[in-house]
Amino acid sequence: MFRVESCPVCAGKSLRVLKTHAFSFPGDKVQEHLLDYRYFALWTLFERVLQDRSDAVFDLTLCEDCGFIYSNPRFTDEDMATKYTTFNELGTPELGAKHHPPFNLEGRAKRGYDLVNKYYPFKGEGRPKVLDFGGGAGYNLAPFTRDWECGLVDYGRWDFPEGVTKLGNDHRDLSPDQAFQVILLLHTLEHVPEPVALLKTLADHLEDDGAMYIEVPLGAFGEWKFMNEPLMHLNFFSEESVCTAAREAGLHPAHVETRYQWVTHAKLWCINLVAYKNPDVGPALGRRPLTTREQMGKLHYYLPYAANPRVVKKVLRKVTGC
Repeated sequence: MFRVESCPVCAGKSLRVLKTHAFSFPGDKVQEHLLDYRYFALWTLFERVLQDRSDAVFDLTLCEDCGFIYSNPRFTDEDMATKYTTFNELGTPELGAKHHPPFNLEGRAKRGYDLVNKYYPFKGEGRPKVLDFGGGAGYNLAPFTRDWECGLVDYGRWDFPEGVTKLGNDHRDLSPDQAFQVILLLHTLEHVPEPVALLKTLADHLEDDGAMYIEVPLGAFGEWKFMNEPLMHLNFFSEESVCTAAREAGLHPAHVETRYQWVTHAKLWCINLVAYKNPDVGPALGRRPLTTREQMGKLHYYLPYAANPRVVKKVLRKVTGC
C-alpha cells in the first residue's frame, strides 16, 4: 500500500479528510467464515495483502476540486492481484453465488443493453464487438449475444453464457490491437486503485467511434460513512467525480444520471454514464453533472432505505454503536 498526496482523479491538492476508519485482524478462522463477506475481506487484507496483523487505518478523503472521495492509503496492482488470487483460491465467488445467488439478472442486463443501443445504435457491417471488463459471470452480456461478438475480462472462474468468450483476467491480457465498439465497466471502477489510468487503458481498446458505459454506486452519498472493510470499494463517486474521471481519461460524457436501480441482490442508488472516445460521434452532455456536495445533501435519497426495516436497523446500529 502507499499514501497519495494528491487526488487520484484530478491530481488536485485541496484535500480534506472526512472520516478515519480503523480495522483489526478478525481472527484466524477463515474456513468457517467464507460466506461472511466482511470477515473474509478483512482476513484477506491482513493475512495475504498486508501480511501484518497490526491494525490498519484508512482516511476517507474528499478532493475539493473535483468532488472525488477515496480511501487513503491506496493499494498497488500487486495488492489487487493478491486479493483476487486469494478469492479464487478459496472459492468465495462461487460459494457466494451458490448460497446467495443474484436474481433479476435479465432485468439488469436489459437496462444496460437498452442504454447502450440508445447511445450507440451500430450501423456498420457484421457483428460489433463488446467487452465487459470485470464482468463476473457474464450475465450482463446475455442480451448482446444475439447480435454482438462478446468478450469478457475477469479474475473469476465462471461458466459463461453461450456466446461469451473470456479474454483474460485483467487488461494486461488484451493484445494492443484488440478493439471494441463498446466497453462495459459495470460496478468495477469503485474497486480499482487508479481509476483514470484504467479508463485510459480501456479507451485505447475502443474503436474511434466507440463508447463506454460506466456504472458505479453513488458512493459519495453515504457509503463512505459506513465502511465495513477497506479492501473492496476504494472509490466513492458522485456524478461530478465520475464525469471528471472520464474526461481526465480523454473520454467525452454524453449521458449521466443517478437512478435507484437493481444491481445483483438489491436496489441501490447508482450513477450511469455513457462516454464516447470521439466527441464528434455522439451528443454532448445534456445537463450539468450533480456535484458531490449536492448529492451528499439530497434527502430524498434516503426514502427507499427508510422503507426497509433491515436497513434502518443497520444504520441505527452504526450510529448508536448498539
